[in-house]
Amino acid sequence: MSEFKQVWPSSYLVHSYEVDMYGRVTVPNLCRYLQESAYYHAEHLGVGHSALSRQNKIWMLLGLAIRMNQYPKWNDTIQVQTWPSRNERIYYFRDYCILINDLPVGVATTKWIIVDLENRRPSRDKLDFHTDYNAAEKVWPEALIKVPPVESEIVQRGYPVSFADLDVNEHVNNIRYIEWVLDSMPLDFHKSHQLREFEILFQSEALSGDVVQLKQDEVDGMNFVHSLIRESDQKEICRARSAWQKNGL
Repeated sequence: MSEFKQVWPSSYLVHSYEVDMYGRVTVPNLCRYLQESAYYHAEHLGVGHSALSRQNKIWMLLGLAIRMNQYPKWNDTIQVQTWPSRNERIYYFRDYCILINDLPVGVATTKWIIVDLENRRPSRDKLDFHTDYNAAEKVWPEALIKVPPVESEIVQRGYPVSFADLDVNEHVNNIRYIEWVLDSMPLDFHKSHQLREFEILFQSEALSGDVVQLKQDEVDGMNFVHSLIRESDQKEICRARSAWQKNGL
């Protein structure tokens, strides 16, 4: 186990095209950093995309939760630390710590399964992450359990799936769903609020030619639940929760 890094460190410079109107890196771009770090650590551990693709299998993200106390800004260098945090049956969890100048500013956790591309079913193969799960830190163990359903029948937005939305597996990239949810909030709300927590659970996939509808409920002025639904059969693709705070700027 000693030849493998248990915690994978990465650094990312925040570019001008990755920030919002206040110069803060956006949550979708933060999530891109997290997934990039996960990719390289899994490759290092011998359980990444390269190894699975030789078996006609892929990693599929089932859920992501991120909590930010402070947002990095344009020209900041973000440090991301990631590690496998636990394994429960066919589910693999990976946690993250986000730092600026070695000071923690946020945490995140993700939930994954392996999918066999021949039958599109979850694989029950056990992978060796060379990790002592009992000793691994769990940054947010209560996340990714359940997000309440949306009761509203009002469609806030409709998003036709385009080429730019697709990933290497030819379904909508999971980051795009996060962008669609956050884009549904009014501009004035974004000007007066800052996202504190975001949690999303994926249940199905959208493909080219689909139209994805967004519905949402306001729990109170600071908390919302969101649902993205495939228009053709009204199947829920993913469900999200967002928690906000007043903008400190």
